[in-house]
Amino acid sequence: MGDGPAAGHRLAYIPTPYRMDPDLVRVEPLLDVVNIYAADTPTSMVLHSAIRFDYDPASAAPGHPASHLTLNSIQCRIACAAPMHVGRFMDFIFRHFYAGLWAAHRSYFTEGATRHIGERTLTDDDRTSPHLMWR
Repeated sequence: MGDGPAAGHRLAYIPTPYRMDPDLVRVEPLLDVVNIYAADTPTSMVLHSAIRFDYDPASAAPGHPASHLTLNSIQCRIACAAPMHVGRFMDFIFRHFYAGLWAAHRSYFTEGATRHIGERTLTDDDRTSPHLMWR
């Protein structure tokens, strides 16, 4: 790496707010389908939280780990061992949100599930509260 700050990245999963008819999603734009569900069945919303893995070394400070998982709000940052590789992120999302598809295509996810990028970023301060570790 050069002398400048390391580049950061953001990996996010934002689930749809409704359990939608897959056939409808295949033929209509997703936003149109969401709008149909919001108008027809507004109380059937599924309250899934967005999940975001960030690597932002330039903003690292106490309470803002260089590598972190954000859940539900920007104040909920859980320190992570290191920057997350996109292959590991996809394995995580499919393993936990689309288990059937993950199991059916496990060989596809196998290599990505163990990929690494960057060095460990946990500080002593990060280790004082719950944090995520992986090999």
